[in-house]
Amino acid sequence: MINIGICDCNKEHREEMCKFIDVYFSSHSYSYNVLQFEDAKSLIRYYDDNINNINLLLLDIELPKLNGFEAAKMIRKTDENVSIIFNTSIASYSLRSFEVWPFYYNIKPMRYRTLSNIIDKFIKQHKNIREENLLVKNGKRFINLSFNEISFIESQNTTLKIHMNNYEVLKTYGKLDDVEKQLSNKRFLRCHKSFLINMDYVKSVEAYKFTTIFGDTVSIKQRESSKIKKMYHDYITQKEEYEKEMLQ
Repeated sequence: MINIGICDCNKEHREEMCKFIDVYFSSHSYSYNVLQFEDAKSLIRYYDDNINNINLLLLDIELPKLNGFEAAKMIRKTDENVSIIFNTSIASYSLRSFEVWPFYYNIKPMRYRTLSNIIDKFIKQHKNIREENLLVKNGKRFINLSFNEISFIESQNTTLKIHMNNYEVLKTYGKLDDVEKQLSNKRFLRCHKSFLINMDYVKSVEAYKFTTIFGDTVSIKQRESSKIKKMYHDYITQKEEYEKEMLQ
């Protein structure tokens, strides 16, 4: 689990960082959690009870009562491992920031491309962080599937059919509810009682069905079709927007 802290007094800035993080991890199979703090004092109070619990910290400097730089110095007294990213509009602390061994110093605004590169670098430096897999029993063998390999999962009574991105279909036994919990990743959408789909592999959406790029059709729950299609549209729109930025 990668615990990411965001400390910024501006709620819109915090929410934007959360969107960036969600989009990044929708394409990576790492378990993560985001913690938000509106000021440095609440961050320090959290640290008092949860020492060394935050792995990556996005920290503004211009905060009320206690500024982010002073908070970072307090944190460093007990936590030498957290990677601190100063995300601030104040450039004057850039040299002083080396006192607290920053991972990165960003002058606002933070761009998706910048944050994506930061997380990439963070993960490469932490060899103990591993991408999550779905462990399934297929016949007498156990197989570790990466999230990227899964196109959609179909439930038929107690049988689960896992449709892969190489057109292979693996059969196993279990409940789709349990698998859904294991695939706690934004790219997977429970679109029907019997189907869980990887939205990255959707080619088109019609009234009550998705069509994947592999030609399969996946049912959409009729009573919740509008909600489900909106969730898909929001996911794809946001992801495409940020991925375009990566190419600029």
